[in-house]
Amino acid sequence: MSSASPIPGIDTPPPDLSYGYGGICFIPLDKMAEMQIGYSGSDWNPQWLVVAQDSLCGDPIFVDRSGPGFPVLSAPHGDGVWNATPVAPSWQVFLAAVETVRPFTKGREYPVALERSPLTETERVQVLQSLEDLLGPEPLDYWRLLLGQSDFDMPMAPHTPLPPEEAERLMAEALAALPPELREGMREIERHAREEAASRPRVTSLNDDAWRLIPDERLDAAVMAYINGRAFSQIGEPESLAALPRGFQIFHLSFILEAEVANGGFHQFFWNIPGQYLRQVPAALQALGANEAAVMFEQAWQVADQDSPRLAPFKADGSLQAFSASYRDSPLNAFDDPFMALAARFPALRVEYLKQRIEQFRE
Repeated sequence: MSSASPIPGIDTPPPDLSYGYGGICFIPLDKMAEMQIGYSGSDWNPQWLVVAQDSLCGDPIFVDRSGPGFPVLSAPHGDGVWNATPVAPSWQVFLAAVETVRPFTKGREYPVALERSPLTETERVQVLQSLEDLLGPEPLDYWRLLLGQSDFDMPMAPHTPLPPEEAERLMAEALAALPPELREGMREIERHAREEAASRPRVTSLNDDAWRLIPDERLDAAVMAYINGRAFSQIGEPESLAALPRGFQIFHLSFILEAEVANGGFHQFFWNIPGQYLRQVPAALQALGANEAAVMFEQAWQVADQDSPRLAPFKADGSLQAFSASYRDSPLNAFDDPFMALAARFPALRVEYLKQRIEQFRE
C-alpha cells in the first residue's frame, strides 16, 4: 500500500486521543500496510482496513471499505472470532465523534490525571448525549467503554439464592465435568467456603467505626461480603461496582482474580471474566502495591490472547465438558503457582490499603 490515503478525502490521521488508561491511537498512513498483517480468518472481511487501535488493549478499529461512507467498527482480539461492533456510521462521523470527545479528555490524558479530575456525571451525560445525536444509539456502547463506563457500571440484578437442593445438583454436575485430579480439590474449596461464610462477620454499613471493630484477619472477608451485598441489593439499593468508591473496586477486582486463579487457574479466570474487567485489573493490583503480580497478570493476559484460537471451538461448544477439556495443554497453567505465591499477600495488602486510604471507602 502506498503512502497515499486509502480512504478518499482523508490526507492525514488526526492526533491520538488519550483518556486515563485508554484512548485511540491512529495509524500513520505510511505504516498502514504494515499494520494490516495478522488480521485474517474466515470471519475477517478483506474489505476491512485497520486505521487505529485501542491504546489500552490493542483492539483494532477499522473501516468497512465496502460500505457507503466507510462505516467504522471495532472488534476485541483474543476471542478466537472477530465480532465486529459499530463505532460510527461513517469515517467522517467517526472523526467528528473523536473531536466531540476530545475536549472532555483534556487534563485527563493519563491515569493519575483522570483520578485527580474524574469525569463528572454532568459531563458524562453531556458528552454521551452529543455522541448519540451525532452517531445514533447503536454505536454508543463503544464510546461508553472508552469513557470508562460499561457493564462494570451497571447495577447488578437482585440476587435470589438457589434452593439448597438445586445448588447441590449444580455443584455435582460441575464436579463430574472436572478431571478426577481436580474434583477433590474443588470439594475441599467448597467445604472451606461454607465454613468461612458461617463464621464471617456480618456488616451492613462500613463506616469508620464499623471496620475498626472487625479483627484484621476477618476484615478482608467482611469487606468483600459488604461489596457483594451492595452489588446484589442485599444491603440497600443495588449498586454498580463502578458507582462504589474506588477502594471497593480495588478490593473486588483483586479478590475476583485471586479467587478465580485459586479455584481453576488463569485458564478459568480468562474463560469467565469479560474483557472490560480485565482492563481494570493491572491498575487495581498496582494500587495495592502488588506490582510483581500486576506484571505477571499482564504476561498471562498476553498468553491468553495468543491461546484464543485454540480455545475457540471449546467456547463455541459451551458445555462444562468442553471447558474441562480446554484445560489440557493450556499454556496458562505455568503461571498459576507463581501467581498464587504472590497472591498470598493480597488479603493483607487489601487490609493495609483500607487502613491507609479510608477516604477511598467512604460513601
